[in-house]
Amino acid sequence: MNQIIRSFIHVRDDADNHVKAWKAWNAAQRTGITPHDYLKAMSFIRGVTVQDIWAYDAGIYRTDIRFDLVKAVKGKFPDLSLRQIARLFKRDHKAIVGALRSQSGVVRRGAKLSLGDAQKIRSIYANGGTNARAIAERFGVSHGTVSAIVRGEIYKGAI
Repeated sequence: MNQIIRSFIHVRDDADNHVKAWKAWNAAQRTGITPHDYLKAMSFIRGVTVQDIWAYDAGIYRTDIRFDLVKAVKGKFPDLSLRQIARLFKRDHKAIVGALRSQSGVVRRGAKLSLGDAQKIRSIYANGGTNARAIAERFGVSHGTVSAIVRGEIYKGAI
């Protein structure tokens, strides 16, 4: 009888992935975790391996994950220097500075427009009657910037 029941049960190869993900998350929350183990755990949670993060031909998706992981490591280990984080990610420290400065959808320092300006641009354009060039002149930016705001490519926080 027991053999008959076993023959009908099919266990998927990835059936315990949720357990592995929970263990990785639990390990990442520990206070005594090393930066390398933290990187491994967080990479697993994001669905990539550390080797994928280290790869130079990773593509945009993995680059975004790497940037997020750099920020997470710096947040978890604020005393690590940029050079130590660079060694952890097998990158130059300048790449780490770039990753820490990258802010998707957030206005960068020195930008000409605020989020409120971007919201005004979107509403003016949505109401019609004014083209991107006229709006650009009014706000002192290029018409390409206005078009990118309207399409939602930049100033995403203003949506």
